Amino acid sequence: MKKVNVKICVGTACYLIGGSELMSLPDLLPPEIKPCVEFKFAECMERCDCEKENGRPPFVRVDDEIISGATVESVICAIQKHLDA
Repeated sequence: MKKVNVKICVGTACYLIGGSELMSLPDLLPPEIKPCVEFKFAECMERCDCEKENGRPPFVRVDDEIISGATVESVICAIQKHLDA
C-alpha cells in the first residue's frame, strides 16, 4: 500500500492564517484514503520569510510538494493526486 507523508506547519504565522484548521485534516480525510496517509506537524517550515519565492502561509508538504495558502480542500486534493500517481 502506497503511503503519502503530509507535514503541516503549525508555526505562529501558519497557525494564525489557517493552520489551526488544517490540524483537523486527519479526521476529515475520506475513510478510504485515511490508512494511506501519515501526518506530522512542524513548528516551522521556514518558508514565511520569502513570500515572493515561497508563496503565503499556511504551508503544507505532501510528499515532495509544497502547498502554499493551504486549505483542507487543497491538501486533500494533493493527497489524492499523490495516491493516484
